[in-house]
Amino acid sequence: MTSTTIRAIQTEYKGYKFRSRLEARVAVVLDALGIKWLYEDEGFDLGEEGYYLPDFWLPEFNTFLEVKAGKPSSKERQKLQKLMSGKSAFGAFAMDFGRDKPFEYLLPKQPDSWEAFYPWPENLPRLKTAKVRPICDLPVDRAGDMTCPFCGCDYVHSGGSETHEVHPHIPVRGPIEVTKFWSEQCSHTWEVAFAFHKGNTSMVYCCPDDGNVTPLEAAIAKNPEALKKGKAARFEHGECG
Repeated sequence: MTSTTIRAIQTEYKGYKFRSRLEARVAVVLDALGIKWLYEDEGFDLGEEGYYLPDFWLPEFNTFLEVKAGKPSSKERQKLQKLMSGKSAFGAFAMDFGRDKPFEYLLPKQPDSWEAFYPWPENLPRLKTAKVRPICDLPVDRAGDMTCPFCGCDYVHSGGSETHEVHPHIPVRGPIEVTKFWSEQCSHTWEVAFAFHKGNTSMVYCCPDDGNVTPLEAAIAKNPEALKKGKAARFEHGECG
């Protein structure tokens, strides 16, 4: 039986010849978001991982964006993470637009200072929101150990505790005992808080968006219609915006 190799269709958009329709659709999404992009702008030598040519570089968002037809492998994530660490940048994968979540966003692993990965894009408001849930909703693995509430990674560590009278995201009266947590397998940070006031005790965990959400993720969340434009784009008769 002879196997058949299915090749992606080279697609032209805005004068660029993309290697696939999916890459062209991603460019349409970025244009709809008003994000400046460079296609296959520069390759990098990652040492043992070999040479790497990212599909997109988003200079104003400090983000490398890689396009994959399916879910990226652990090796592909490691390569992108290594590039992100070396360049102090964010990362993302764009996948099939038929998925519920066609983009996967990557934070640089445990940077010495988040400010090395900012400033946040000038035309994109910095996120001031957070998700606060009862502590009984905090995810754990089969052994009962806490996992990251953002992505489910384990190997969670405590980053120390502080006491506050007022917390920006937890609407209860203090004193509030706050312990910060992080996983060595991802870059998300969250807090577990215990508030005591006149015999009443509140126990919650807090996941702030600022520092846990990448600029590209925030831009797409603000304008989800951009994804629909990418999915609906047609290229059969030339460019489509």
